[in-house]
Amino acid sequence: MKVVTAKKLLRYAAVLSAVYISYRLYSILQIGSNRGLESGRPTKQHGQPAGDLDEALRLMMMTGDHQSDQGGPLLARQQEGVDSLISDKNTGVDFFDGLSEDTLDSDGKKDDDRLKFDIEQTLKERKGKQVKEKQPIKRVFEDMFEIPDQEEFEKKGKIETMREFKPHDTVDWALEEELKKRRKKYFAEVEQRAEQFDPNEYRDFHEKDDHLAFVTAGSDRTWAGVLQFVYSVQYHYPDSSIGVFDLGLSREHREQLETFCKVVVLPVYMKFWPKHMTNLKLTLWRPILWQIGLVHFGHIVYVEPDRFLMTKTMKQYIEHSRRWGMTVVGKKLQYSPYVVTNPEMYFFLQVDTRKLQRVEMFDISMVVLHNSQPVRHFLMRHLVACTLEEYCIAPPGSQLACDQRLYPGSKKYANCHRYDLSAINILMYKWADFNADQFLVRDIVTANYDGKDVSHKVKVCTSNERVEM
Repeated sequence: MKVVTAKKLLRYAAVLSAVYISYRLYSILQIGSNRGLESGRPTKQHGQPAGDLDEALRLMMMTGDHQSDQGGPLLARQQEGVDSLISDKNTGVDFFDGLSEDTLDSDGKKDDDRLKFDIEQTLKERKGKQVKEKQPIKRVFEDMFEIPDQEEFEKKGKIETMREFKPHDTVDWALEEELKKRRKKYFAEVEQRAEQFDPNEYRDFHEKDDHLAFVTAGSDRTWAGVLQFVYSVQYHYPDSSIGVFDLGLSREHREQLETFCKVVVLPVYMKFWPKHMTNLKLTLWRPILWQIGLVHFGHIVYVEPDRFLMTKTMKQYIEHSRRWGMTVVGKKLQYSPYVVTNPEMYFFLQVDTRKLQRVEMFDISMVVLHNSQPVRHFLMRHLVACTLEEYCIAPPGSQLACDQRLYPGSKKYANCHRYDLSAINILMYKWADFNADQFLVRDIVTANYDGKDVSHKVKVCTSNERVEM
């Protein structure tokens, strides 16, 4: 069935108006030309009247009675064209169908005002009928005057039927439900570990420097770096305890470490960890090691694997850590944490992302950490809970590689994730009200493993000389 839409009727009206105006102008020009000749007035070469503007306007407003005998054969052909547009033989639609008969006088001449009113009424009526009939929505790219059947248009590739809209048809609702359950569990665990305290009690607290234990993580792959770390601590802080977390040490290496003075090998019970934490390259083990170290020693200086102490100037770092209970020793990167953080993490670690975009990401080479109530309340309870929850620390789709270069000042998400480092940045900035000076200090103490063999320099103690730590 062929359908005439309101849009098509508007096109008819536009074409008809253009032709009708041309017809009126032609008649005016003819009348003006004839009157100019009759009155002896000069006319322009192309036939336009040479009279003033008032005369032209007066002629344009003249009714059809003054123009009925003008125009000749050309006007007849134009009128014939108008008639063909009014009654479209192809569609079988009479454009003036439904117009009242009194809009046409006995000579076939139309009253402009009444004609315009009736056309508008007809368009409104037909538009209303279309809405009631609920015609299918179509996009027509050509053929102004004919709309063939839908099947014919689809064959020719000239029409695109709009797909029925289904809200949120790309959302994985099963994943959303799982996320909702995990968030509920996460916030319940975090709330359970909240502590009530007076922050002023934990500002500028003191303890002896030698009470801080130095800890790191070790494996067979980083064995040479572990030896250099142990030797550097023994050399600069001979009275300090040393803890080495076992992240893949062989039995031989564990036994050898236990012979070194002031060294204890700390198990991490990796076999009980969630599956998402077993990829050591993602460093998801770091928050767990911090927690174990705080429980075991109380106050720790954590040094990244394959790094060692190259100087004894630790006093300023320790003094700085007593203000808040924690000092991060590292460097600022030239882009925001927002750039390298999966947005799904914000469902768990809630933060003002606009403020996060304005600060710089920091990396970690060493951390001075105290087992104080502020540290447990503002940092560790959130960090450990997030690390154990896969959807928080490693949301689905997370990856280390970025889609774009991390240029200085970058604030646009690069479709990559930094896992525990992203979480640490978020929590520390939120705790310090986005002021890095409260917790971050430049590293001038540690250095990367330099390849030297120091195995013969490490101090070894007999079983009688070793002290239980």
